[in-house]
Amino acid sequence: MDLLLHEIELVPKLLPISPFPAIIRDLNLIVPEELQWLKLENAIRAASGSLLSNVVFREIYRDAKKDGEGKKRILFGLELQSPTQTLTSHQADELVERVLKACESQFAAKLLL
Repeated sequence: MDLLLHEIELVPKLLPISPFPAIIRDLNLIVPEELQWLKLENAIRAASGSLLSNVVFREIYRDAKKDGEGKKRILFGLELQSPTQTLTSHQADELVERVLKACESQFAAKLLL
């Protein structure tokens, strides 16, 4: 541990605050029970690109009668923001669609409507 502490260089990172408003979209996915939030979050980030400023976990809900055995719902928010322009709803919709397709193909996730 001493070797690591000796070699580490902690550099604070400051990111500029965007003057453009964020768009927040909440999604509620039905996913397999064994899916971990970290795996889902990583897939979301990979599919989103640079317009995703944050992914916010909200809650997990289980209802076997409505969703089926071995399923759970994960509610999360996507915070979308550009450093150079105000995003349009069309741009946000395209990003959400990419996220949904990635989650469906990787985890068989279904959007709860």
